[in-house]
Amino acid sequence: MLLISNGKAKLGALPPHAERRIKTHDGQVRRVNFDEGERVLNNIIIIAPLLTSLVALGTLWNVSRQRIISNRPDIHFKPKDIIIKFDEKDKLPYVESKNDDSLESAIFNIGLGTAKNIKAKWVIDEKNFDKLKEFDDKDEYIFEKISGGDRMFYSIKKIRSNEEAMVRLSYTHDFDFILPYKTNEEPEEFLEPSASIRYIYGIYSELLFNRLEEGQDLDLEEDFNCRLEISYQDISGKKYNDIFKMKLEYKHLGSHGANAYYQLVKI
Repeated sequence: MLLISNGKAKLGALPPHAERRIKTHDGQVRRVNFDEGERVLNNIIIIAPLLTSLVALGTLWNVSRQRIISNRPDIHFKPKDIIIKFDEKDKLPYVESKNDDSLESAIFNIGLGTAKNIKAKWVIDEKNFDKLKEFDDKDEYIFEKISGGDRMFYSIKKIRSNEEAMVRLSYTHDFDFILPYKTNEEPEEFLEPSASIRYIYGIYSELLFNRLEEGQDLDLEEDFNCRLEISYQDISGKKYNDIFKMKLEYKHLGSHGANAYYQLVKI
């Protein structure tokens, strides 16, 4: 920088970053100031509260997230071994438990928090009965929809024996609460499939075996829409909704029935 005042010249170097101020009096330069860093300092002072707020918000979000994780329940079901009997000529094919009299599947809360106000609803799609009708090419059964007020039923009748069952398309179970599962404890809550599901899979297994006996090449993978809709809350009242589809896997299919197991798969 070249500064000329009162007949004198002065050469000086400028700093890389600074604000220059020249003070004069009576037309003469009295003082030259270079304000280095003041603007940067002011900017830091302005930005610092914003950065502090962002850090605080990040900390609060992380604490809230950890609280949600620690409170969240997570419902799952244990697969169940079953047998399907269809060799009793005068009775409808039916799914039974392999090891005991109950088809109840254990409910596990594998989350960290308690589940409360649990509502489990079995929902049976009407198209399942259409599939059974299509599969029943020898017309061994009669499937008839019956309206019962706000509920829908299906009548299932075996023509040869005149055996009949009335089943609902939906069925609800309620539970107050389920504590987080611990490996050293036995489950305290169980859920049993509705009678509709027992008959659907029983009749399907019988018709499947009959077709296999006739030499038809069939896929054993079933495709019925039998699902479980379950809703529950954590201890803070946050709501969760899950849908499970029932899947059946055959281990053995013979003239006296079938050995299989079913599981509820979250979708």
